[in-house]
Amino acid sequence: MGRDASEDDEAQARARAMGLTVGTAPSFRSAERAAKRREYYMKLEQKQQALEAEKIESEMRAKEEEEAALKEFRRSLFVKAHPVPSFYREGPPPKVEPKKMPVTRAKSPKLTRGRSCNYELTHSSIEEKGSCSRTASLRGRSVTPSSGRNK
Repeated sequence: MGRDASEDDEAQARARAMGLTVGTAPSFRSAERAAKRREYYMKLEQKQQALEAEKIESEMRAKEEEEAALKEFRRSLFVKAHPVPSFYREGPPPKVEPKKMPVTRAKSPKLTRGRSCNYELTHSSIEEKGSCSRTASLRGRSVTPSSGRNK
């Protein structure tokens, strides 16, 4: 391993001149890719943290708005006395009374039956039974209930 870089270059140049292929060590870019991957994951994590912070902030804002709305709703439920309007303090407007017609005298109805009605209703047959007014009207004509059956 005592070779220098200049010796290697000379050996490779001779080999090329003869047409021989000289093997070289592979150069991997895995270190570069790993660095890019780390950078990408850091950006992704920052985005996720920003989204999470925004989500928490929006939840807090929504919660505060909800509490404020609830507080306002509770205030609106509490009934407070309002001053009475002025039209309630005034008396009712005077009523205009229309002219009334003079009241007629009421007649008392006759609720008692006459003696003749009771007698005729109890002693006449079922076919001849009628109202008291019928027998009274027949009596005024001097027609008896028995003579009405013969016709």
